[in-house]
Amino acid sequence: MYSDTDAIDQSERIPRLAAGVDPLCVPGSPAEAYLLSRIDGCTPWPTLCEIGGMPQEHADKLLERWLAEGFLALAAPCGEVGSGSASPTGAFSQESAEAEVDSSLDLSPEFQRRILDFDASLESLDYFELLGVERSADARSVKQAYFALSREFHPDRYYRRKMGSFAARLDRIFTKIVEAYELLHDPTTRAEVERNPRLPGQGGEGPTPDSGEEQAGSPGKSAPKARMQYLSRLRESFRLPANVSSERCWKARRFFQAAEMALEIENFQEAAANARLAIAFDPSEETYRVGFAAIQSDVHRLRARALLDRARSVGAQAQALDLLEEAIHYRPGDVEISARASRLAMALGDLPRAMNHAQSAAQMEPERVAHHLLCARVSRRSGDFESARAAVQRALDVDADAPEVAAEWERVERGARG
Repeated sequence: MYSDTDAIDQSERIPRLAAGVDPLCVPGSPAEAYLLSRIDGCTPWPTLCEIGGMPQEHADKLLERWLAEGFLALAAPCGEVGSGSASPTGAFSQESAEAEVDSSLDLSPEFQRRILDFDASLESLDYFELLGVERSADARSVKQAYFALSREFHPDRYYRRKMGSFAARLDRIFTKIVEAYELLHDPTTRAEVERNPRLPGQGGEGPTPDSGEEQAGSPGKSAPKARMQYLSRLRESFRLPANVSSERCWKARRFFQAAEMALEIENFQEAAANARLAIAFDPSEETYRVGFAAIQSDVHRLRARALLDRARSVGAQAQALDLLEEAIHYRPGDVEISARASRLAMALGDLPRAMNHAQSAAQMEPERVAHHLLCARVSRRSGDFESARAAVQRALDVDADAPEVAAEWERVERGARG
């Protein structure tokens, strides 16, 4: 423990993130990551040790280690000139984000900033906020939100692109999106998620100060006593009754053991269902999340296969196209599904959807003549002969001797002449 003199000295030390440090890249356990997330450049050292959710001596040694390793610096008290400002908790400052943007990558600067912002906010958002849906959202709305985010963030969509450090960020973002979707679209796991006080992101704000009380959480505006009272209530808000916590953790372990047994016999659907329940009962356990992410790749493969089988067997082309597009969400890197969806959409006369899928195929396999010619045919059917010529030219660049390229060029020229 610390003496009164030590406490006085420590109270004058206010840690902040060192310039350019990405908090997501600081190694540590979930408990250590939580302590790091409380460092705002205004909260004194002893207060951080108090609200860190770990033994005070452990928190103190951890702060000292981060300081020695250069992850932290010491700020002047809030409100003083020269104190500097730390990045908002869970997000990059604008300067840090701009420093991460790399114009040499095969991603637009706007999308790189979008990835940085989303990645930095992952641990501060609960599952509903992560998908961008209301807590009252039905299963259909949850699914639509997931598919919209999947179109934007699925790593397979950026196959063969130069992505640098953004590849790991995309993987991290998509893993969390899948986790949120899988837990919220299933009624059983959603009920447990909503019952669990440790739902990811719920702990980030803590209790709201009473009306009429100064905002103790506003740096530099509250009296020390009021701030300490508020932080004390904040710490209590993270605690579960011992019987509730132990029961939920025990159930989580049992569900995850069942998931592992199902995985041994390659029953991936059953394994995923049990892993979802393990996370719902104990979302703080990283082992369950990692195991679930590994299982989901097999589950998505099975879902895509089932959707493709249904698409082959249904008689209605419109329904078959819907099934193919749903399969693409689970296997966006499968170029043959995109090409098939493009041809089917063209047969239905839905040229915008046909072009979307044709372009996806051409981007994934630019060395395939057939994909460029598919783009050319859709453009020609749309009356956009300039785009059709450009697509045929890309096919010529791949294989100038292919007879189908010359034939398509002739069709485009005839169409342009009317």
